Amino acid sequence: MQKTAAWMVLALAAHGWACGSEGDARDPDVQGIGYWGDVGGEEGFGDPEGDVSGTEDAGGEKDAGKPEPPKPTCVQLSAQASTWTYFSKSCEGAPAQACCGVDLGTVIAARVSERSGAVDTCVMELQDFTVSDALIAAHNKGRQVRVVVDDSYSDPAQEKAVQQLEAAGIVPVADTQDPNEIMHHKFMVLDSDTTLISSGNFSTYDAASNANNLVLLESQELATLFRQRFEKMWSDGVFHETSGNGPFSVWVGGQEVEVIFGPSKALVDRLVAAVKGAKHAVHFSIFSFTLDEVKSAILSRCGEVEILGVYDADQETQADSVAVTGWCAQADVRRAQVSGDFGYKKLHHKVLLVDPGQGGLVVTGSANWSYSAATKNDETMVVLHDPAVVVAFEAEFQARHNEAAQ
Repeated sequence: MQKTAAWMVLALAAHGWACGSEGDARDPDVQGIGYWGDVGGEEGFGDPEGDVSGTEDAGGEKDAGKPEPPKPTCVQLSAQASTWTYFSKSCEGAPAQACCGVDLGTVIAARVSERSGAVDTCVMELQDFTVSDALIAAHNKGRQVRVVVDDSYSDPAQEKAVQQLEAAGIVPVADTQDPNEIMHHKFMVLDSDTTLISSGNFSTYDAASNANNLVLLESQELATLFRQRFEKMWSDGVFHETSGNGPFSVWVGGQEVEVIFGPSKALVDRLVAAVKGAKHAVHFSIFSFTLDEVKSAILSRCGEVEILGVYDADQETQADSVAVTGWCAQADVRRAQVSGDFGYKKLHHKVLLVDPGQGGLVVTGSANWSYSAATKNDETMVVLHDPAVVVAFEAEFQARHNEAAQ
């Protein structure tokens, strides 16, 4: 039986969360991005493997003769909103279909196309033609477009999207240092006031098949903070920096947003502090979980707060994982069973929810709960205190927990 808390029905309505359109943003200059159900542009361009059922155009005028694409949802419909959340999977059983899954690549491309200023992209893997086409279109309009990637995962010899960026004159800066230290960020800065932060890479798998989230925040202060981090990699060639990583505190739309960059022990400390500060519940949805310190903090709350969790199935074959066994009887921690379109489907979230429905907070970003995130990899962790954002993430969590193996 699916569990959808009664408070969620009221909270979703109270915070204005519903299925709603972000508006049409189609750009005829973006090649390879067809209307929903089409793959436009040159042959093979936009869908190199023929496994994408369709993508939304990234910007421009609406064609009345074409069907409407799926509506981006789990967005705050208020005109005063400064934070938007998106999820790649549908929230099965959530009240009033509060979370209807959307292709994250389509969202990113639309946001790129609707702006007129600089675009700075920092992502481990860039494989999604929907995104790369939007970047090329922006570049062709004279906008500054810069990209930082990890060379192990975005090698131009293997990634056609990166090849096409380079052919268009957008040459990424790659982390070519120790291959055991990954440039694992997944963020984008648009103009001077908008930051996108995701759990997923900019790939077709992470955009639509794997379970991922994307948060868009409008704040000049936050955008400046992320652009400063970007500049260290782009201009200075500095990767895996262990100093000056925060925590930082920024206010977005009247709500606090905490930011920690990795590698840093502060990532671990913030997770532990959040768990220890819980008054009612600790919920988590995690791709990779190897941190004993975080596991011990959660176990210390057994019998005091509700503990619910879901982990990616690959954790069962990861020797140093602490996600699978050793939980107390009161904890309901399950192996994910994510439905997907490509056969390759993972629970790719890095999410901690504390006291959802009671205000609370959500932790998300690129950072797995791993020693690599804490000691080696370039990472992003954000702590969001906006009650409406917490409600949306809780709806997504409940969907993944309900569909998981018990």
